Amino acid sequence: MGWIAALVLVVLMLPLLGMLYIDVLQTKKEAQVQIEKMEKVRRQVEKEKRDDSNSRNPPQ
Repeated sequence: MGWIAALVLVVLMLPLLGMLYIDVLQTKKEAQVQIEKMEKVRRQVEKEKRDDSNSRNPPQ
């Protein structure tokens, strides 16, 4: 009887674990996209800051 209960438990848990794993993968992918967006914005701000400082202090 114990083996049957263990088997039922495994059969019920596998789909839940699969859904959880897929959710983790989706969240990881979304986080990576957000990180890439933030890096792009950071580079753009740094470029604008450099360009702005160059326009204020032209080379002599």
